[in-house]
Amino acid sequence: AAEKQGIPRRVFLHGPLSLAEQGYGALWTLVLRQFILPAAEEIVAVSEEVREVVEAAALAPLQRVSVVMNGVNTGVFQQKPTGLPPRKRVLVVSRLDRPRVKAIMPLLKAAAAHEGWGVDIAGDGTARARLERAARMYGLTPDRVTFLGARHDIAELHGDYDIVAANGRAFLEAASGNKLCVHLGPEALPFLVSKADFETLRTRNYSGRGVGERT
Repeated sequence: AAEKQGIPRRVFLHGPLSLAEQGYGALWTLVLRQFILPAAEEIVAVSEEVREVVEAAALAPLQRVSVVMNGVNTGVFQQKPTGLPPRKRVLVVSRLDRPRVKAIMPLLKAAAAHEGWGVDIAGDGTARARLERAARMYGLTPDRVTFLGARHDIAELHGDYDIVAANGRAFLEAASGNKLCVHLGPEALPFLVSKADFETLRTRNYSGRGVGERT
C-alpha cells in the first residue's frame, strides 16, 4: 500500500529479537527478512547491536541502515545531586517476568546480607510471586522489601532514591537523573555502572547483552 501511494517505507527495529524466530515466530521472521526489509527504503535500528545483526545477515544494503538510539526527556528525570551519603535503599524499576526476576534475585540476596539495606520494587508481571517467595527465603522482612506494583510516576519516585537498579530504557532514565545506577542484565550479576560500562551498554540499548560475567 505504501509503495502504491508513494509513501517512504521505513522499518524500525527495536532489538535483536525483532529479527529472530524466538521473538515473534518463524512466519513473521520469514516475512520480515524476505519481503519487508528488502523493500524498505530505510531501516532504523535502535542500537549498533541491531545494525550489526542486519549487516551480518546481509538483510539490506548498509547505506539504507541508520541508528537512532533511545532517548529520554532529561528535564523530567534530571535531579541535582544532594551531596549527602546515599540512602541504604535501592529502587528497582522492572517488569517482573521470568528473565527480569532472575536478574533481580541476586540484588535481594545482597540486600539481605547487609544490615540496614532495603529494596523497593516498582513493576509487575507474571513472575512477581516467584520474587516474593525469594524475598521471604532470603529473610527480607516487609520493612526491607516493598513491592510497589506497576507505577506511572517513576520520575517522581526517583526523587526518593539515590540508587536505581534497572535495565533498558528504565536504566537510561535513571542514568539521566544523576543516580547511582545498578544494571540488571541477562548475563551478569547486578553491578554498579561506571562511565566505561555505560558506553558498552549504550551500544546494546542498555540490555546488558555482551557485558560478560561480573562479580
